[in-house]
Amino acid sequence: MSKSYFRIVLCLIATLFAACNNDNDNTPKIVITDGGQQTLYASSVVAWFTFTADAEWQMFAPDAWVQIVEDQNWNTAPGNHTVYLKLEPNFSGKDRSASVILRSRQTEERVTLTQSAYNTEGKVPDPYYLLTRMYRYVDPATRTSPMVPQNVTVTDFYYNDRQQLTDVSTYPAAQEEHPAVSGFYYDYSQANTINLQRKTTLNGGQTYPTGTFNIDASGYVSNYKYIAFGTTVDGALQYTDGYLTSGTYTSASTETGTQTVATTATYDEGNLTLLTFGSDNNPVDNEHNRIEMRYSNASLINSDIVNLDLNYLLDQTGFVNSLPLCDNFYLKAGGYAGKRSRCYMTEQRDGLDGTIYSFLYRTGENGLPEIVEVNRNNTLEGRVLYQFTYQPIIRKGR
Repeated sequence: MSKSYFRIVLCLIATLFAACNNDNDNTPKIVITDGGQQTLYASSVVAWFTFTADAEWQMFAPDAWVQIVEDQNWNTAPGNHTVYLKLEPNFSGKDRSASVILRSRQTEERVTLTQSAYNTEGKVPDPYYLLTRMYRYVDPATRTSPMVPQNVTVTDFYYNDRQQLTDVSTYPAAQEEHPAVSGFYYDYSQANTINLQRKTTLNGGQTYPTGTFNIDASGYVSNYKYIAFGTTVDGALQYTDGYLTSGTYTSASTETGTQTVATTATYDEGNLTLLTFGSDNNPVDNEHNRIEMRYSNASLINSDIVNLDLNYLLDQTGFVNSLPLCDNFYLKAGGYAGKRSRCYMTEQRDGLDGTIYSFLYRTGENGLPEIVEVNRNNTLEGRVLYQFTYQPIIRKGR
């Protein structure tokens, strides 16, 4: 072959290399400037990293225990960026790894996170969960009825940095975008006191100063006063070995006058089994003014690894959760009215109307109740379903 032919071939190769170099020059660049490889404690719940990009970019966190935090400064434009990550604590007892993927067209970079099985003390952290949402579905007919949003109520629970309940909001699932909300706000700014406000979005949205609940040295409500719908209520609670055993309150209104209600609670092997109550106008009737709870499955442990006591949230009678606080403020469920029962209840018997409620539990991977089915009088009518959502977190003292 002639030398001129080789010169042509070399020129073509050089041209191709030049073209490739030009293409490379147009390839987006992503440079992770800090935090590209991270080793974290099992108790770590926050991480961050920085990077630069010279083109629009996308980000993905495929692993469920890593969540990208998109704050008010979030954007995907070229430039320098700091990204914060929210992590679930590692309760598994094993190290685990995850990646955060940065992508800009054909360019891809990864941030690698390795979360240890151990906390700063060299121990596997104890599991703890916040209840964040509860769905309540009322089945008007039978098991075959569809679970339509019109029959579902949603309750959301919000907490402060100390994991204290600050806001409870209840609304119909069918109105989730612009719901008619009812609920409560909780204020802990005053020492040894919980101040409560009732809230509603009706009539343009209003809040009502509801009550003050004084907390004793054990962290339980000792006495309280509140106003609800024109009725003023003053009450006091008594405890034995940390269990709420009795309480009395006096209610007064211009319409109904004044009455005093007394409640007594009975426990067996650490479980609340009987609640009796009576008032000035309706003395205690041991046959009718009573609510019984039964616990037929000793493996259904009502563990305090979840912050709220589900027994009170599942109460079907309206009395167990309210008496002797006289209203459902979620303070019993929140642990402000004594120790919780050792197990989850499997049956409730309402002495007022003779109704029997049975509870069937389905637990999730964390061992906590995920779905609870409540049947009335062992029939398919009037069934109620509950579904609970939890957030794993490192426990803090309240």
